[in-house]
Amino acid sequence: MTVDNSVDGCRILSLSRFTIKVSPRLADTPRYLHFPDGEKFETQDNPTVDRIAKRFAGARWTDWLHQLESRWRFALIALAAMLLFVRGGITYGVPIAASGIAHRLPPSILHATGEHTLCILDKSVLRKSDLDLLT
Repeated sequence: MTVDNSVDGCRILSLSRFTIKVSPRLADTPRYLHFPDGEKFETQDNPTVDRIAKRFAGARWTDWLHQLESRWRFALIALAAMLLFVRGGITYGVPIAASGIAHRLPPSILHATGEHTLCILDKSVLRKSDLDLLT
């Protein structure tokens, strides 16, 4: 790969192959080109970086991700799917997990938890009964 200056024709960069790492595109945030010797170039010109990366490095798997995130319909579909997933997790996942945990606890813990719960209720919510004790 050779990059020449369009003004005076001087060679700016010459590489035997395309070894520049291009940061993935995320909306219109700046892109970084990481060169083999450790240099880094930052630019806002995303279309040019896309053309360079496609020409020299070929198609990348992140290209389809940019296509999805740049269309609002796909973003709305993803939001709806996420909300359905969260709702399902709360509605079905939490009770299933709680039941699984409860069935794996030893009886001594269940008994101690019940006793402590009754003590807390007696001190905070319940009051002494006016009824006679049944014998």
